[in-house]
Amino acid sequence: MQKQILDTPRLILREMSPDDLDFVATMLADPEVMQFYPKCYSREEAATWIERQMRRYARHGHGLWLALDKMTGQPVGQVGLLIQNVHGVEEKEVAYPRARRGDRGPHPEQALHASMVEGQQPAPAFRRTSGSDFQF
Repeated sequence: MQKQILDTPRLILREMSPDDLDFVATMLADPEVMQFYPKCYSREEAATWIERQMRRYARHGHGLWLALDKMTGQPVGQVGLLIQNVHGVEEKEVAYPRARRGDRGPHPEQALHASMVEGQQPAPAFRRTSGSDFQF
């Protein structure tokens, strides 16, 4: 069973595992979901994505967590805290990839606030960054 990180009125956030590959691979292969990313990802790249998050959990205590709809238990996206190398500088980032527009995906303000509290970081310590050299 995956480690639950926290819950909000609508969501449960938990660590990802290889068992989540079907959802993550579908999400990362969707052009609409990936419109702000450098590319869509293959199933193999999605597996690497999950492995990267698992290394982040071990190294930093956080990464992207799977967001589950509390009513249905179905995954709706990812929310979390990342440390990214942006042009040679380590930046702290709040990230929230959604499964698809119109889905009951992560409610950004609610989930981000909860994840920052979990990360014990004041709001200014993490920010949304953008660029093409990210390792989500």
